[in-house]
Amino acid sequence: SSEPCDEVVVPQAAVQTSQAGAFVLTVDADNQVTAKPVELGERSGRDIVVKQGVAVGEMLIVEGVQKVRPGAKVSPTVITPVGSDS
Repeated sequence: SSEPCDEVVVPQAAVQTSQAGAFVLTVDADNQVTAKPVELGERSGRDIVVKQGVAVGEMLIVEGVQKVRPGAKVSPTVITPVGSDS
């Protein structure tokens, strides 16, 4: 039986690692940064598959990740993924 695929592909630059494991920095509706633990899958060129931890459509920080910390307020600039239809 085939199950729906919940995997999300993100730029490798968005994934950080700590002693607790891999995580990404997300931005919520209030432009506040949150660290979310993720389970990683295979690498695909410059991208990496996230098996668990992020949902399609969530805003991730992919540039300047070294400059922000969880809880900080940011002014995000949305970039459209290559190959998207919008």
